[in-house]
Amino acid sequence: MGYGTREEVNMHRKQLIVAAVTVISLGLAPIARAQEQADSAPHQIVLADPIRGAGHWGIGFGGGLWVSGISAKYFFSKGVAIQGVLGGFGWNRCYRAYCYGYGFGVDADLLFELPTIARAGDVMDLNWSAGPGVLLGIANPVAVGVNGEIGLEFDFIPVPIDIVVEYKPALMFGNGVPHGVWFDATGFGSHIRIYFQ
Repeated sequence: MGYGTREEVNMHRKQLIVAAVTVISLGLAPIARAQEQADSAPHQIVLADPIRGAGHWGIGFGGGLWVSGISAKYFFSKGVAIQGVLGGFGWNRCYRAYCYGYGFGVDADLLFELPTIARAGDVMDLNWSAGPGVLLGIANPVAVGVNGEIGLEFDFIPVPIDIVVEYKPALMFGNGVPHGVWFDATGFGSHIRIYFQ
């Protein structure tokens, strides 16, 4: 059950990369301007972090080259969170002339939230996280995998929304992958979520 030629799949990959670079580029200019303003301000008010806090949780949309759909994240503490995606499995997966069909997928990551890279005043924090994960794809056939994740997080403060761009290489196993084992170094993904306390 295929869904596109190799050329179409490569076009979708290029579109995803262009979108990620655009988001990062648009996000860095306001950070630099806000940092200059914050440095020149005589006093700063330190705001509570509306996203990175114990018991905070977010829901939205996300995914990447293996699983895409509903994205959720829950913070056990300021420094440790779990992230999951529940939805479609198999988008953009090709090997030689064979492209996988759609199915159902689950992806879960244990994330260690790393120190803030930059703060744009009271508008946004630029954060990052990394950690291990697992995924399951129930398509025809089934595939399971383990992955690593490193993500760049644009955490907005006035309205608690995060926009995440991540790199997720995966080692896949099962009848659903070529030769029963496959290392995929092309795994990129993104998320957008709103947070609650």
